Amino acid sequence: YLSIYEEADQYDVILIAPQIGYMLNRLKESLPHKLVLQIPTAIFASYDALAAIQFVQKELEDFYTIKNKEEKEECMHCAQHEKRILSIVISTNKAQTRIYYRLYDKDEIIDSNMIIKPSMNIYDLYDIIDTVLLKHSYIDVIGIATPGIVQDNKRLRDPNNGKDIDIKNINSFLKLLIKKHRLIHFKKIAKEFNKSINTVLGIAEGIIYSTTMMDKKEIKRIETAIAKKIGQKVELTNKIDESLIGGFKVAINDFVFDYSLKNKLELLKNNLNERRSAK
Repeated sequence: YLSIYEEADQYDVILIAPQIGYMLNRLKESLPHKLVLQIPTAIFASYDALAAIQFVQKELEDFYTIKNKEEKEECMHCAQHEKRILSIVISTNKAQTRIYYRLYDKDEIIDSNMIIKPSMNIYDLYDIIDTVLLKHSYIDVIGIATPGIVQDNKRLRDPNNGKDIDIKNINSFLKLLIKKHRLIHFKKIAKEFNKSINTVLGIAEGIIYSTTMMDKKEIKRIETAIAKKIGQKVELTNKIDESLIGGFKVAINDFVFDYSLKNKLELLKNNLNERRSAK
């Protein structure tokens, strides 16, 4: 169960045993684009493989019948448009962030996916657009929906962490790339654009390496501590580095703050070698 979200992408149907049937509704909510079923108790207890296959087949037929109907209804509003539209929806809470995207070509959905992440920053949005552009040659319109409080039509305040996002600059930036037909170079330009904005705002970008993904509160605490050390506001992006063994390492501008277990072991080893040499 702990790795079900990672494993779910590889399967069309998720089957759970009656013993954990209490998780059914939670899994359906977390995996809305997957068919999640609880194996009937009678079938599970009797080890009736044929009945299990028939049960899954019927549920699959019903699932795709409903899904196809819903997709047709959702696409009706696109029929009048002659443009290719990328629609991105960001849904976030304290536990995780879900990012849904669909690419419409007139009234047809030609690409869609859902991504679940423990946290999100602006680069995740850039990565989605870049991924879509790798598979499809162009996009005419990009629509982004995310919960929050819009202030003066310029900034969006995240209801979970209180951070402000400069939506006016991001919106103008995307419009300019589409107008100038430079969207194919989006990811590279976007990183430089975001870097320039952060420079103007006095924000230092950095990377925090850890053996597992860190939660938002922990990253925020470390950002605050590092900001006090370098005298500048800090934004960190979490990346995995299993070689650290434990702990974390922060690389920001010309600074490196290494609190990893790997570094501590290396320091201990060097200390022991120095003592041996002194003898």
